[in-house]
Amino acid sequence: MHAYLLKPLSRGQIAACLTQTPNGLEFLRQLLRPLVGRFGLKDIQAYIRRELVRDALARAGGSRRSAARILGVTRPAVQKFLREVGLDG
Repeated sequence: MHAYLLKPLSRGQIAACLTQTPNGLEFLRQLLRPLVGRFGLKDIQAYIRRELVRDALARAGGSRRSAARILGVTRPAVQKFLREVGLDG
């Protein structure tokens, strides 16, 4: 089964696709493969992390505690990330 998603992708879209495909991680690998050599690893990680946190905060109505729960991390981890990227205000 193939799944095609329009960009930009949200965390929810990726999660839905991962649960629909027999091997969701393979889908993610195929999605990321074209980025190799075009962008640095740190840039890709930062982008994905930023988008996941933004999406979680949106789903949680701005609640950092709920966003942390969605992401499977601690609230302080979300707060630290927001400080690092200058979104803590």
